[in-house]
Amino acid sequence: MRRISLALYTPNYPSLTGPGGIGTYSRCLAHALCELGHRVHVLTGAAADGIVRDGPVVVHTTVTGVPLVDRVIPGSAECYRLGIAMRTLVRRHKIDIVEFPNYGGQGVLFGPGRRAPLVVRLHTSSRENLEIRQRQPTRAESWAIRREEWLIRSADALVTHSAAHRARMSDELSALRFQSGNRGCCRSDSRQAGQCASA
Repeated sequence: MRRISLALYTPNYPSLTGPGGIGTYSRCLAHALCELGHRVHVLTGAAADGIVRDGPVVVHTTVTGVPLVDRVIPGSAECYRLGIAMRTLVRRHKIDIVEFPNYGGQGVLFGPGRRAPLVVRLHTSSRENLEIRQRQPTRAESWAIRREEWLIRSADALVTHSAAHRARMSDELSALRFQSGNRGCCRSDSRQAGQCASA
């Protein structure tokens, strides 16, 4: 088996920056991949830049917020800083694959001109979250929905955790008007628009 280097982004990391579903998933995936012999780097936002080891997993923290800029375009400073931080990881550690979650769309500025393939993991989307809560989006949430759509369009591959969620996200993604064969909209064994892989 070929051993590869991966970089994952998570908005939180258990035991380091706080609990959360995406953080728990990312930590478990990172450790499982390391057990298979792969090298894994995790990027997460924090109060200060730094590097922490969580067993075999290397966790990189970076400051993301610039309140004044984010007030003008919510989330823009965070996306900018994360894009730079992830590009730096890819260059320094010769990363083979990068994974960002769809939720929040924070990886949107990593996408253009990247040196490593981008996989977007489909968690519950902001749009789905709002539907569950039965309310309209705030200004910040509207920007998050846009970023998620832009990130998905730029992905080399989409993955999700179950057939049920794949069906739900395929319905949501079909509204983005993907054309058959576009990057990021199809599973590797099917070129039907709006489909994504479950893994």
